Amino acid sequence: MRKNFSYYLSRNIINELPVYFLSIKFVLQRTSLAKFIKVYGKVYKNALKNRYMGYNSQNVPNNPNNFQKDREALNKIRLYAILGIIAITVTLVETIVIVAIIPTLASSTGVSIPIKIFAALEPYIDVLIGFTIIPLIINIIAILQLRKGYGILKTLSPDFNSPFTGTTLALIGTVLLIPGIIAVTATIVSIIPLIEKHVHTISSGILLSLGLELIVIIIAGIMAFIGEILYSIVGNFKLSKRYGEEGFKNAAYLFIIAIVLLLIFALFQFRGIIYAIFQIIGLILIYTSAGKVLKRI
Repeated sequence: MRKNFSYYLSRNIINELPVYFLSIKFVLQRTSLAKFIKVYGKVYKNALKNRYMGYNSQNVPNNPNNFQKDREALNKIRLYAILGIIAITVTLVETIVIVAIIPTLASSTGVSIPIKIFAALEPYIDVLIGFTIIPLIINIIAILQLRKGYGILKTLSPDFNSPFTGTTLALIGTVLLIPGIIAVTATIVSIIPLIEKHVHTISSGILLSLGLELIVIIIAGIMAFIGEILYSIVGNFKLSKRYGEEGFKNAAYLFIIAIVLLLIFALFQFRGIIYAIFQIIGLILIYTSAGKVLKRI
């Protein structure tokens, strides 16, 4: 901390060298001590201000109006982190419940074939769809808050253009996932009786419809994935650069690790739970880091 303070102080002293020379001139001309202290105090005050504002970028203008915008943006980012934690926690709980129910359902019905288990879940399909969509809706609201935050920051720095674009891609992808999931689920429910009778009784039209719905889900998932990389990884690196807060950078590293583990352990049964845990820790870091910056400004 002392090293950083010395850096900011020395940087301001260098920038204000003409003022120092002017101050010496004032002294040589027998200018009053009070006037000299006033000039020196101005330089020292600017050094302290730059240190405690927490900025680490030459591109951040020393403008009180921008500080207000930074506060607004950081509050939006904190709200995004809270909503994101809620969405992931709800998804995590639902996943654990479903994983626990399926073996129990299979043993109680005496079936182990996946299509039979799905047929046994058919009476509860509306509830399952609702449980799936609720965290998606919360996630959409969270991304909207983050989009507002990045929207404010991109008016202050072009560094946040990419994260802002990422929120747009993620929103479009997540919104498309909702009708895609509903459509696929409805199609599968409609063909379960046909599959139980004979797979050849399924018409080509139904299969084509199912294929198109799956394509929509895949495209939406890719868009959401690319958007998440831009707003969660690139965005947090940019936040760390702007505010000099390492917590944002650590959150970005956690998101990278989560994505890598998700890809490596694609066939691992509990990959989603591991991914969710890393995401939650990363969001907590974002929330606390934004709070630290807000205390400084």
